[in-house]
Amino acid sequence: MKGRVVFWFLYDEEKRTGLVLFRLFGQRCKSCYPTLFEHAMWYPEEVVKVSGGCYADVHLTQEE
Repeated sequence: MKGRVVFWFLYDEEKRTGLVLFRLFGQRCKSCYPTLFEHAMWYPEEVVKVSGGCYADVHLTQEE
C-alpha cells in the first residue's frame, strides 16, 4: 500500500531548536470501492525510518 505524507519543519537559529510536523493522508481505491475512504496507517518501523531520514535532511540543510 502506498500513501502520501507531507513534512514541514521550523527552525529557530537563535535557540538552535526545531519542530517537525507531518500530515499523513488517507486514500480511496478507484477500482474496488470508489466511495470507501481508507484512513492512513503507519507501522512503527516506518515512522522510525522516515523520522531518521527527515532528521538527516534537516541537519544537512542547517549546515549549509
